Amino acid sequence: MFKINKDNYDNYKFIFTVIWEFQVNLMNIDLNPEYSPISILNQWEKESEAKARRGLREGLIDVLTGIKDLPNELLIELNLKLTSYKLPTIEILTSQIKNLPAKILSRGIIKNVTEYYIIKEVLDDLDYSITDMERQKLAIILFEFEKKQIS
Repeated sequence: MFKINKDNYDNYKFIFTVIWEFQVNLMNIDLNPEYSPISILNQWEKESEAKARRGLREGLIDVLTGIKDLPNELLIELNLKLTSYKLPTIEILTSQIKNLPAKILSRGIIKNVTEYYIIKEVLDDLDYSITDMERQKLAIILFEFEKKQIS
């Protein structure tokens, strides 16, 4: 999973900004800049660097899981934008997320809330490329994590 620290925070924030701005342009809406995730990150940076790093990691995971449904021509366009800044491609960025279900299946446990939300999203996506057996096992692992959080 993304290890965002003081040394690489600005780089990941720039990646997030490029992807976010690309999505906003696609939606063709005028958002109040005060409520943009970038503005919120800037506020969190003033409050707590750790809070900003956690928020950036969660936001980056959200945008990366959300863009999986983009048509190929838009993914190509986004990749060109990223690589024009010498940033990694979407495939490289999402590979960490795509490998997570297999990692969790092999260890049999969800370690944290970030993994929980990714697995929840995988299970909610009926087109996600996992077998029915893997889906059932992940559902059990997810349930066990939820039980542990309640107690």
